[in-house]
Amino acid sequence: MLGVSDQRFSLPGYRNIPEDLVKRLDGENDIYGDFLVCPFTRARPREMQLMCIESAKNIVVKKRE
Repeated sequence: MLGVSDQRFSLPGYRNIPEDLVKRLDGENDIYGDFLVCPFTRARPREMQLMCIESAKNIVVKKRE
């Protein structure tokens, strides 16, 4: 399980989610695509691994039902 860290690992002048994705995140959409991620924490069983999204391609946005 991956989680975007936009607080704990924030850096001035840098976004952990590309701006074009942030605009699509409204809580009512599911976003699918090919994501290049950079981990901030190690992968551990049954624990969310914190990361940033470096880039995204082939984005598909679907309204949640």
